[in-house]
Order: sequence, then C-alpha cells, then structure tokens
Amino acid sequence: MVNIAIRMTLLVLLFGPSGIGGCRDALESPDASESRDDAPSGDAYQTRSIGGPVLFDSERAADAELSELGRLTRAVFVDDGAVFVDRRRVVFVDLDAERIRKVPRAGEGPGEILALRPSVSRVPEGLVVWDDRLRRASSFTQAGEFRQAMALRSIERRQGFIGALDDSSFVFANGPPLDSMPQGMARHSREVRVVSSDGTSRLVAVVPSREYNHVRDPPMYPLRLIPVIFGHTTHLAVSRGRLVVADTAEDSVMVYSRRGDIVARIPMPSRRRVASDRQIAHIRDSLTADWDGRPELPAPFVKPPTPQYDARRGPLPPIDAVKVDANGRIWIRALLMPGDAKQQWTVWDGVQQAFSVEMSVREVLMDADGDRMLVRTMNELGVHRVTVRTLRPMG
Repeated sequence: MVNIAIRMTLLVLLFGPSGIGGCRDALESPDASESRDDAPSGDAYQTRSIGGPVLFDSERAADAELSELGRLTRAVFVDDGAVFVDRRRVVFVDLDAERIRKVPRAGEGPGEILALRPSVSRVPEGLVVWDDRLRRASSFTQAGEFRQAMALRSIERRQGFIGALDDSSFVFANGPPLDSMPQGMARHSREVRVVSSDGTSRLVAVVPSREYNHVRDPPMYPLRLIPVIFGHTTHLAVSRGRLVVADTAEDSVMVYSRRGDIVARIPMPSRRRVASDRQIAHIRDSLTADWDGRPELPAPFVKPPTPQYDARRGPLPPIDAVKVDANGRIWIRALLMPGDAKQQWTVWDGVQQAFSVEMSVREVLMDADGDRMLVRTMNELGVHRVTVRTLRPMG
C-alpha cells in the first residue's frame, strides 16, 4: 500500500503546468488584464505566424483512423509523412494520400506495443519507439516497417526515456530513491545517461528535477510530493547527436555532446514575470478539477485525496517548454500564463537565433520541418485534430 500510495501521488505531477502538454486549454483566465504585466515584447529578429493553405487536415481525411483521432500525445514528421502516437498506437501516415501506412498492434511480439503512452524518437534509419512496460526499444523504417527490437532490461522503472541519438544510442534520466528526498521545498538531482543497444550506460550530466514540496505524512503517505505551480524545472530534449538541458533557474540553455561536453549555450529570455493571486487560483482550480474528474480506480487501489499545490509567485521561470524539430532546430517557449492570448517560441539553429513564432494558446506545437508546422488542436468534445500549415512573416 505504501508503494501504491507513492505511485498514485506521482501521477499528479504529470498534470503540472510546466510540461509542454499540460492543460493548455485551461490557461484562459476570466481576467486578462492582470496577466500581461511583463509579457515578452517584440524582438529584433523576424517573427512569423502560422498561415497559408492547409496542407493536411486529419478531420477531413477519408480514413476514419485519421478523421476520428483519440488523445494524441505525440506527432512528428518523417520522410514523406508523419507519425501520430496515442494510447498503444503508433500510426504512420501518408500526408499526401491521407491514409495510414502502418499501425503496430498492441501486444508483446516483435513490433508490438504495450505502453499506455509509448515514446518515439527520430533516428537516421527511421523511428525508435520506446515501450516503458516492456522496457524495449523497437526500430521502424520511415515507411513504418518493423526493423528490430532491443530489450534494455537494465533500465530501471524510474529511468525516463528522453530520446534516441543519431548513433541509435538512447538517453534516459532518473533520480534518487524517494526515501532519500529531503523535507520542504527542494529539487533533487537527476542523472542523465546515454545507454547503448547492449545496455552499457554512460553518465552525461547531472541536472536538478522539478521543484516539489516534500512532506512526510505517515502512515498512508511516507513521502507526499506536492507540485509547485510555476516552480522551476529542467527541460530535456535530444537534438540529433546532442542533448539540450534547460534549467529554468539558470540564465542559459546548455547543449551537451553525447560525451558530456558543453558545446553551446543559448541565452534564456531576460524578462521574468510575476504571478497574481487570481492566476495561481485559476491554475490550482483547473488542476484539482482534472484530478477529481478521473474515473475511480479499481480495487485494490485506493484513490488518494485531492492533492494540494504550492505556488511560486516570482520571479517565475522564463520558459516552460523546449522542443527539437525535424531539422534539429531548438524551439524554446516563453512562459505561458492565464490570460495570454498568444504563445511565443524562439527558434535556434545551432547557436544562431533563426526566428520566432507566435501561435494561439489553443494550438499545441507537435513538430516542424522547414516552414511546415505540425499542430494539434482540440474541439469542444475533446477530439484531437492535427493540421499541417506553413509559416509566414507577420505584418
């Protein structure tokens, strides 16, 4: 019961506001006037927006597998198409013909998947799918044909998959055992390791975790982790042969080589925002409502009480998301807060700042390839829709 309680408490953290996919539709405040006090202003480099013709629209596809998407967790461009990921499915899509080319089945066999949320990562040969339940990496071609599976039994459950490098090695990040965490507000250390296909592991970096308030509350909860709204965290992403590390408490985003050497530094946005009581209450209420709205857990699991949330009021983290696109460019999003009508990304090609992109808060950036943008939206019924459109200069 102790382990179950700890696991269920950790589930709450998946819905925190720091993640790229975390409750963005709930970020509309009834009062926008108190949220733009320190919003990012226009930059000297070119700002673009999504415009031009719609190159692909899943909602209009003839194939029901595309027109009736479920809860899409990932979508990435591949050669001549894209890959959509939802619960237990990795769907290879021909964007021109608007049809599915390959759908791996649920199961334990070669090319099959058991994970509720499989992770995907591009490699030169195609795509790598990480199955957390099977502790297995499956390789597929760009056309969606299964190539091989690599079981990494040495990877512990607490090691999270970050991505695959261009030499087909894998990046994982973990943390210390729960019983070693201190009480109070703290960020523990996470080890980031590169793991080869034979299971050999090499330490690349040690980074701080998300910010938690650690509370010991026996007997049911030996250690309760209370998420910190607007708390600091470290965003991790893989850019081909490099690892991107963005600690929001620092003034630079660090880029590491596969050997652990720092090869580039990207400056963080200089302006820091401050949260109002209304904004914090808005996020806290939306997180609590999401938790309470979950279906009851089957026996013998016991649903923990509605979680509490602490809050950081300021200065807040300057960014809240980092992504790497199909071209290896690094996308960094300025902190998004309740009441914001737009989200702003800065795009870096190596150490050169390329351009910025302004998007609606209702749009979720999934991937980019050149000027093409793969964007997810959601209708009033919670059905996901994916479109491909191009970027154009603003003004």
